[in-house]
Formats: sequence, C-alpha cells, structure tokens
Amino acid sequence: MRSGLVNSIPPGTLNDDVYLEFACLRQGYQKGYCPLAEVFIRIPENINDYVNQRRRIYAGHRQLRRLFPEYSVSTTRTGLVALMVVRQVKSPRDFVFTLLMLMLDLSLRLLSELDDISERYKEGRWITIHTTKFPVSETEDM
Repeated sequence: MRSGLVNSIPPGTLNDDVYLEFACLRQGYQKGYCPLAEVFIRIPENINDYVNQRRRIYAGHRQLRRLFPEYSVSTTRTGLVALMVVRQVKSPRDFVFTLLMLMLDLSLRLLSELDDISERYKEGRWITIHTTKFPVSETEDM
C-alpha cells in the first residue's frame, strides 16, 4: 500500500485492514488481484481463536457499514459465495465439510450480532487472538 494514503485509523476500529482498504477505495484507488504476490499470514490455530476472530471481523464490517452506508463486503453476497462453493465441491466429503463450515459461519454471524447488543466490543476492545501474532517465517511449511 502506498505511504500516506491513510494517516490514522480511528480509535475503536474493530477491523483495521478493512478500514484501510475502504479508506483507499473512497479516495478513488482500486484494489486488484496480483497472481504473483506472496502473502504470509497467520490463521487461528484452534477453534476458540477462530470463533473469536470471526466474530470480531463481522462486528468490524457492521461498524464500517454504520459509518459508511455505501460500504459492502463481497463475501456477504450470497450469489457470489454460492458460485465459489459450487466450484470447490468435488466430492460428497467436500460437500459435507462445506455445509458444516457454512453453518458455523452463519452461527458466528448471529453471535456477532448478539455481541453488538451486549456491547461486547464497546470502545473498540476485543479479545487478542494470540495464535495469529507470532512472526511468519518464509521458510515455514505452508
């Protein structure tokens, strides 16, 4: 990302990477796919961390939508997601696994809605996902 596009992230922002992306888009920049790019990222290593991370991410999307009604998330477009799922399912096992993941995702979205009601993320505080925080080495097996 080009330096100086976003000078600060508002306090209490729940999903900083989504905020940065949207702030750049609002300035007229575009995002694009780079097939040669290498990305090193940590994913949650246990179900507890996964659940907490997804709930916070969904809350962050809702927070941004409240600030900017024109904001939308591509992964919440049902038709697009359905097309991607159909392309990936190659066996009955894939279908069952995908169905279970979709049910988990829907459950986490609903729990995240309840988090808003309970003000779980009041003042932008959230649970740190420790398994995603240590550095990624380029030599690690991915």
